[in-house]
Amino acid sequence: MLRKNVTGPIPEAIFTFDGIFILKGTPKKFVTLREIDTILNFTNATTQLRVISLQNVAIDAQSFSNSLMRYSDTIEEIHLNNVTVSGEFNRVFLPNITLFYLKILVPKLEKLEKYQEETMLHSYIFFDQSKEKQWEMKDIGNLDVNILVEVDGYKFIAVNRTRGKGELTLYVPYCDRILQNTKGSYGILSLATCAISKNSIPLNLEYLNFFDVIISDGLMGEILRDMKYIKYLMLDIPNTTLDISEIPKSVVLLSLSTITLTNKNAGTGLPEIHTLSFGFNNISPEVYTNFGENFPNLTHVAAFGLQTANYEFLGRCISLQIDWILVEQFNMNITNSRDKEIDQLLRNIGISENNTSFTLTLPKYGDNFVGSPLTNSQENNMRYTILGWYKFLSLNAYIVADKYIIEM
Repeated sequence: MLRKNVTGPIPEAIFTFDGIFILKGTPKKFVTLREIDTILNFTNATTQLRVISLQNVAIDAQSFSNSLMRYSDTIEEIHLNNVTVSGEFNRVFLPNITLFYLKILVPKLEKLEKYQEETMLHSYIFFDQSKEKQWEMKDIGNLDVNILVEVDGYKFIAVNRTRGKGELTLYVPYCDRILQNTKGSYGILSLATCAISKNSIPLNLEYLNFFDVIISDGLMGEILRDMKYIKYLMLDIPNTTLDISEIPKSVVLLSLSTITLTNKNAGTGLPEIHTLSFGFNNISPEVYTNFGENFPNLTHVAAFGLQTANYEFLGRCISLQIDWILVEQFNMNITNSRDKEIDQLLRNIGISENNTSFTLTLPKYGDNFVGSPLTNSQENNMRYTILGWYKFLSLNAYIVADKYIIEM
């Protein structure tokens, strides 16, 4: 790629010969940008502007959006990464836009909830594809544009039409209205902190991730029964019970938090599942009793925040020779001789009583587990990834958050 370094108004700017404008500051020194015109005019650029990429930049919203109007017929992509915004954007007609990426930082004392509001969020996604009519937030899933809006690490909206069957992530309280108005299909759906109708959930999903989602008119089990293609299921729904018999046989990865998992129908198993994660005392005793029958082909298991049944869970996994076992916040409260045997095994492979979070790995050509204590950083990474938080938060936002959710 040929690049032309710009000197003059903003030395950090680059305009390439294939129409890409790049401006980067540093995390400690943001560059201030008002109008792109000033820079492009200075370079006597004759190449059409196709892509705008800003990082660590302080943007004057009104001046910036006004300057884009001159290039409305040629702009295809806008990348605003780690930017601050002052003022309000004006709507810009961009008929050829295919990607809009906005990752903004806001003052520390501002509440993030206001950025979830429809009017506010719509004003930050400042492009329109029609001169006659503005699109509405309820139709964001229908725009033929890949969109990401992240505020201080919270991913409120993500639309990806180019990835396989399509992906939609909604971390806004009005997600039900968006789903009801979305045409076409998405194979990957992630929802956080909202209430939805069961009829709003597509049944042809391959991936489903719910965090703190309330189903207003039905039960999760009723919805899952009709999902024939679901493979990846990650659910965190308080005050909900789900039986193994209600989980589709097609599931290969299952992650449950706060949902109580039961096994009322003996002999019901999920043979396709190879990865299982759960936590917060949400497993009924009968699930442990028939653990091998319920999950006969497990290779990876993770348990987070268990306060009871720690040794029973670990004993089942060890006896089944599962390849990889993760335990976080292990409660070493020995109550019987079997607990004592497992506890001694942990000591023998390097897990001390001070190591409450660890992994046990079974070597490919061996019969003895290898123990590895987890650092705080490793523990955060594991929980963040395995429980599906990566869909809704950046890792840094997850680590520093005072609370993990924005209340409805």
